[in-house]
Amino acid sequence: MKKGKVSNSEFEKMERVYSNNSNHIENKFYLYYSYTMRIIVMFMIIVFLGAITFLCFKKSFSDSSDISLAYEEKDDLEYKVSLLENNPFQEGTLEPNGSYISDLIDNISADLFYKYKFDEDVDIKYSYYVDVNMVLRDKNTNSEISNKTYPLMEKIEKEEKNIKEINIDQNINLDYNYYNNMAKGIDDNYNLDLSGNLYLKMYIDTNVNYKGFDDVINKIDVVEVKIPLLSSQVEIVKTSDLNKKDVYIKHINPELENEGALYIGVVLLILDTILLLMTLTFIYRSTPKKSRYRKVRDGLLREYNSKIVNSKNMPVLKEYNVIVCTSFSELLDAQRLLDKPIVYYEIVKDQKCVFVILGTNDAYKFTLKKCDIEYS
Repeated sequence: MKKGKVSNSEFEKMERVYSNNSNHIENKFYLYYSYTMRIIVMFMIIVFLGAITFLCFKKSFSDSSDISLAYEEKDDLEYKVSLLENNPFQEGTLEPNGSYISDLIDNISADLFYKYKFDEDVDIKYSYYVDVNMVLRDKNTNSEISNKTYPLMEKIEKEEKNIKEINIDQNINLDYNYYNNMAKGIDDNYNLDLSGNLYLKMYIDTNVNYKGFDDVINKIDVVEVKIPLLSSQVEIVKTSDLNKKDVYIKHINPELENEGALYIGVVLLILDTILLLMTLTFIYRSTPKKSRYRKVRDGLLREYNSKIVNSKNMPVLKEYNVIVCTSFSELLDAQRLLDKPIVYYEIVKDQKCVFVILGTNDAYKFTLKKCDIEYS
């Protein structure tokens, strides 16, 4: 059946049909992104997501910080020496004045001081006690003959809250004559030549609670006094030295405060990492790869740069006897014999080029083609 022609009136009644392949679509707006713009947009999104991720992690954890508590510590000693009655030298009580004759000393009244001071209010539990340690040694060998400890005062325990310092002032009455006679008895009974010392010690154990610290600050100190035995001259000396200032420092590590922000940060970190990998892959794939032809050509131009000159025009070879070289090394042999420059000319960009040496009558030519290199 033969189809009839469409009349003008029928044609006018037909609706216009748009092709999907049309390059122009009415009432549509398109943005064109160049390669550079795409890279910039991708990296801006990566940086933006990275910043949000950082803020999420920062909000998830508390900041680290240092808390400090400064303190001062001191110890001291005051004493009086009481002599035996009816001694031929002097009776009564002597103020500290250096040294004494041991056989004339009856007892020693010692005041042991200890101070522990802070720059902030703290809660303190502390205890202290006093004992005396008698140590006897052989004068000839310096070996220890006897070492015994005797309690002088039972432990005292105290607790203070919201204070800045504790002060301990403990008086101890030491029967020096008793310990000196004990040492003499050991010396006489065993027929030894002994020297000895009494070590008067006050032990202080403190536990400090500070509002900024999770752990208790525990400290054990000893106020010590050395008193010689079996000696003609006795010098009482405080051997401890607790006088110092220092600072307790506690480092507070970050702690998790907002789990929701942490989860969001982890998700954003994963997305940001994926986007970064996609961007790097896109850059790698869209970057033009140098062909084997270009690598060979560029290598020759770079290595023999001093012997090659670039030409904008193809050398005219009509008047020359053209000798075709099968390799660039043969062309180099000719160049060394003639001592002429090698003329380089690119016939088809990135496809074909020629290297020519022009002699007197002969011309040496080597042609480099992409098809020969890529498919060889």
